[in-house]
Amino acid sequence: MEQWQEEQQAYHRDVGVVALGAAVLLLVLSLALEKRNRVLTNGVMLGGLFTLFYAIGRSFASSETTTTFVAVGVGLAVVLVLGHRRFFQERPAPSAADPARRESSGV
Repeated sequence: MEQWQEEQQAYHRDVGVVALGAAVLLLVLSLALEKRNRVLTNGVMLGGLFTLFYAIGRSFASSETTTTFVAVGVGLAVVLVLGHRRFFQERPAPSAADPARRESSGV
């Protein structure tokens, strides 16, 4: 029984580390694609955040404090950077409507 528990803890640790890497990769990808397609970027960002939560849960299941600390620390850092970049950076103000664009829309 002890051997099985040790194997399960190692498995949870390994899955947590791989999932954490995938979550960080998805979140970086969402930041890189931010200006191209807003809807796709938000979906990738949410997928990365849910994967991050999964990785943190798996690291808690591993019962290794070092792995848990690293997973929670990386998760906190990624969420803070992502939140700051999304919500607190100034975006350029939309310019006045282009006259050519207004004529083509019929307004």
